[in-house]
Amino acid sequence: MRPPTAERGRQEVPVQFGVSEATAGAAGLSLNVTAFPPGGSSAAHLHRSFETAIYAVRGAVELFYGERLERSVVVEQGDFCFVPPGVAHRAFNLSEHEPALFVTARNDPTEQENVVLTPEADDGSANERVAGTRRRRALEGAAGEPEAAVLDRAVDDLTRRFRAALDPPGHAGVDVDAEPLRAALEEPLP
Repeated sequence: MRPPTAERGRQEVPVQFGVSEATAGAAGLSLNVTAFPPGGSSAAHLHRSFETAIYAVRGAVELFYGERLERSVVVEQGDFCFVPPGVAHRAFNLSEHEPALFVTARNDPTEQENVVLTPEADDGSANERVAGTRRRRALEGAAGEPEAAVLDRAVDDLTRRFRAALDPPGHAGVDVDAEPLRAALEEPLP
């Protein structure tokens, strides 16, 4: 089979419907490729009576799940994820610049017929929580910068700002030692 053209699934994301009852006569499974556009997300939904297995090919999503989407997990390149039958979930691409690509398998050969939208599970708080995850990931060095370098740069920036805000003109150039600040940042929180 050649991969079909992507269509918009009931979950409101582009899906290439690969192997299914309709495309290959499958009797017990479906296998698809799901693409999340930059900054994109699925609608809250569940798969009635069927299990879902996901493999992250490229990118990362935060998958919110549960009766009120109260729990979440980040699924990124190389990760596998399992969603039990009947569990409401909604996925958000964590990148605002790159698409995220996933292979999805279900023990449901009809694929979309058992997708049930669950808007009642989504109170909108997942939007705020994913924004926080995106900010944290950016601070952790999404550009591949080691965490220590990010902290050092933040400490140096704070030092510069303190100097500019607090140094009276007669004390300009007084050195501020950033080592105690770095040490405090590296200590575990109580």
